[in-house]
Amino acid sequence: MWPKATKRAYGAKWCAAHSPSAMRPGPISDRLRQGFAEAGYGLCINEITTPGLIEVYPHPALVELCDEPKRLPYKVGKIRSYWPNLKPEHRRTLLAGEWGAIGTVLEPYLHGAEAYCNASDLSPIQLKAQEDMIDAIICCVCAIRALEGAATPYSGDDKSAIWVPKADPEIQSRTLLPKSPYSARAEMRLEVFADRLMAGEDEELADIV
Repeated sequence: MWPKATKRAYGAKWCAAHSPSAMRPGPISDRLRQGFAEAGYGLCINEITTPGLIEVYPHPALVELCDEPKRLPYKVGKIRSYWPNLKPEHRRTLLAGEWGAIGTVLEPYLHGAEAYCNASDLSPIQLKAQEDMIDAIICCVCAIRALEGAATPYSGDDKSAIWVPKADPEIQSRTLLPKSPYSARAEMRLEVFADRLMAGEDEELADIV
């Protein structure tokens, strides 16, 4: 099954997937797949056919597109576990940095994507909705790369597969990746570090990141 395939490929990068069950994703997934099939969009497992339906997973997609060693900390619901020792406002700043860096990477693949990777002036409910939008954009980029022949299927059987995009080398070479010292991530981390320093909180930058 595909969770085992993605775990082998991305488990060390913190991108292992949950095994499908009757409850998760359950009947919703079955109905979606059946509905698309009835509309002429068959599930693509080993090769891309058009029209077709593919299953994707944002975490390993971002690892590949951003050239990151592990899963990116961009989920609103896990913000406290990402930075447990920081104040809420600092966690929000660092989340904004992650989103900004992700937007910079996605923009060349899908024009306009960067504008939706923004955490400014959003309520907690709006933040979650914005996160869902970022996931939707990642899914679109996965589909674009699959159609371009630049995605790899991870499957363990003939029933399902997760398609993970390959980064475009040219785009990646001229994009400010999250690990860049000039990325939005780096900028926000330095902002939090400076704020804590001004407040007299003696902490190394490494403790923040």
